[in-house]
Amino acid sequence: MTDRPRSVRVLVVEGQPLLRDLLARLIDQQSGMRAVALCDSARAAIEATERAIDVALIGPHVPDGGGVPLGEALRARSSRLGIVVLAAPETRDLLRRVPAQDAAGWAVLSKNLSLTSPALVYALTSVAAGRRVLDPAIRAESVEWRESPLCRARDRDG
Repeated sequence: MTDRPRSVRVLVVEGQPLLRDLLARLIDQQSGMRAVALCDSARAAIEATERAIDVALIGPHVPDGGGVPLGEALRARSSRLGIVVLAAPETRDLLRRVPAQDAAGWAVLSKNLSLTSPALVYALTSVAAGRRVLDPAIRAESVEWRESPLCRARDRDG
């Protein structure tokens, strides 16, 4: 008899009910992965860390504060917790807040640029294993923005 690997237990944090339910359904359809808690707020997510959770998936629509700050708060309660943040364009500057020494087990995906079901599943399994994932589209966008004439002109003008 062989031991089956333990399922990756995922906390889904998203303020929009339909998106929260769709994310949970996608997770539950994956072999070796389960959505074990669904939360509509940061407060509820912090309370949910009392459960056995491997990864927190944080959507972009958390009414009382989401994204990287919520990931940091959850990680402070459980240092081995993997964090996947679905970043909206207006929240990308928060990526700089992830401390370099804590970057293992973090993933940031753009909800607008390249989020697909396989990309999300890859990020969830990667952070559960302690790896980090930065959406290639965000990385490419950041390089393009630093090199853009608009950015240089803005720097000259103060």
